[in-house]
Amino acid sequence: MSELRYHADAADEVVAAVDYYAAREPDLAFRFDAELRDLEIRVREESASFAVFDSAGDVVIRRALMGDFPFAVLFTRDGDTTWIVAVMHLRRAPGYWRSRV
Repeated sequence: MSELRYHADAADEVVAAVDYYAAREPDLAFRFDAELRDLEIRVREESASFAVFDSAGDVVIRRALMGDFPFAVLFTRDGDTTWIVAVMHLRRAPGYWRSRV
């Protein structure tokens, strides 16, 4: 299994989403976090099974959709490391994360 690392801004997006859901209903925050952790495992173990979303130069970005929340995890592989570059709300401007790659 590859190492998993978050871009600092992607980590901030996770905190913001958890905080948002916690303010609405604590159980939602717990569910969001649990679903994200499950998706992290799938991304690490099965990264090639996710569709290519975009490419930034020679970097291939793949997208993993969360099932119960309107978010996608955008990630890339670099050797044995899986980098999560964004935890993107699906209604946000789609290319905002490109400067992170």
